[in-house]
Amino acid sequence: MKTCVTMTTVGQSKPSKRLAGSSLATTLRNVQKIGSPKSTIGKIDQYIFEPGPGLQKSGLNNYFGNQFGLIKIHAHSQLFTSATLFTNPLGKTFEVEAILPLNKKKLLPYLDGNKANVIVRNFPMKAPAIKQKLGIKEGGDRYLIATTGFDEKPVILVCKRINSALV
Repeated sequence: MKTCVTMTTVGQSKPSKRLAGSSLATTLRNVQKIGSPKSTIGKIDQYIFEPGPGLQKSGLNNYFGNQFGLIKIHAHSQLFTSATLFTNPLGKTFEVEAILPLNKKKLLPYLDGNKANVIVRNFPMKAPAIKQKLGIKEGGDRYLIATTGFDEKPVILVCKRINSALV
């Protein structure tokens, strides 16, 4: 049985122009004063969470990961992992199907018609170079997340995106 953690927005139905008394504003002030806490770094688990641009630019990635018990894949990757399904409106969630090296023969069985979406985070190659090396085109329902693991080894995560609206 899968466990799912969902983050929802709590509060008024209309966005408030004043954040002064909100817990988010308090959190932001506290993080600015003491700095964002370090995240726990560990092995890649069943689910991957990629924070959205707003969360990344806020500098609250580590705080957010700690609040929801997420493990960071690598100190510089900005990708989190968990054994439990975690969905929310602040990023993308993926289910890991395989963890492989950058090897065309090993990756092709996971791809439908040589198509995949490539995401690169803390990896020695850029997305176009990976697509060229593997001979794949952009598209399809598979995602290849190229990153560096906690053990400093580059890996390719073969994933399917989980639509948070369906969970």
